[in-house]
Amino acid sequence: MSTYTDTAAEYGGERYASQGEAEYARRLDLLQAAGQVDGWRRGREWVLLDAPRRRDRIVYVPDFEVEVGGARRVVDFKGVVTPVFSLKATIRARPVLGGLHQVYERAAWGRPASCRPPAR
Repeated sequence: MSTYTDTAAEYGGERYASQGEAEYARRLDLLQAAGQVDGWRRGREWVLLDAPRRRDRIVYVPDFEVEVGGARRVVDFKGVVTPVFSLKATIRARPVLGGLHQVYERAAWGRPASCRPPAR
């Protein structure tokens, strides 16, 4: 259960943490159908700092992984700016994921930045 009263939602047979996240998945499907996104999937676990015991590892699990123009972007969708969101936004510029581009989406923002073609 979320502290910020998000309501879980389903889209395409998948359960999402919030209605906004499910809507973002729907938008990614539309952008993929239009050819603006090469592909996307739910985020997988990225080990940032390994440890002998799994419970001691530091991991990052983004909401989505989006392929655009040959580049993979990891996306966190947030409807509310929380202290955790602010912390992630602070460290997002650092190459913690092996050079992957991290994008943070908010419900109030326009077209997802993660779906724009990369600047050349």
